[in-house]
Amino acid sequence: NGRTGLGLQIALSWTSSDPDGDTLRYDLYLFGSQTGSNILTVKDLTESKFTLTSQWLQYGTSYFWQIA
Repeated sequence: NGRTGLGLQIALSWTSSDPDGDTLRYDLYLFGSQTGSNILTVKDLTESKFTLTSQWLQYGTSYFWQIA
């Protein structure tokens, strides 16, 4: 949410629910600062959290992420 000065290990988390109590699955998309530069796609996450590491991140770069 607009945070700056973060390191190269970032814990993402989100909240969601299902009215029927079904197990939810999430797809995570990580984008770099250039439009359309999809860096990472993780499909079928069953937990509402994911930790990004230096494997995907670089200093001085803006990132955007989306959960679907």
